[in-house]
Formats: sequence, C-alpha cells, structure tokens
Amino acid sequence: MNKKIFQMRGTKKDNFVEYFLEQGAVQEHNCFATARWTAQIIKVQEVKLGSLRLPEVVIEMTWDETADEQFLVDFQMAFLTAGG
Repeated sequence: MNKKIFQMRGTKKDNFVEYFLEQGAVQEHNCFATARWTAQIIKVQEVKLGSLRLPEVVIEMTWDETADEQFLVDFQMAFLTAGG
C-alpha cells in the first residue's frame, strides 16, 4: 500500500467531501473509499496566518500498487489555488 498525507489550507471540509463523493467514493464517517483508493479526513481545524483565519484539512490517501496514480494529480489539480 502507498500512502500520502495532504495538509490542505483554504478549502473547507465540505468541499473535499463533495469531491470524493463525485469521484464515486462510498462514505463512512470521515473515510471515503473506491476500488482504487481510500481517503480519510484525519484532522480539521482553523489556522491563523497573520490576521487571516483559514480552514485546514489533513487528508490521508492510500492506494495499492496496481492503481493508476493519476487520481492524485486530479485531486491536487481540483484544489490548486494561487495567492495574489
């Protein structure tokens, strides 16, 4: 099994839940599973950067060696943001 932890800031938990469900995952509490991968929301908090308060969601993704890792790229692109 492969595993990667994502620390995502600036996006609310509900957006991740919606994304995983749109990808066909089955939800059980904070865990989302497909035949290829599993995502678990392991931490939700608010962080302060100066005067800004941002949501922070920590997600653990696991997948087996036979899975195409394109889903990781798709996940990162779905939540890519740029400051400015």
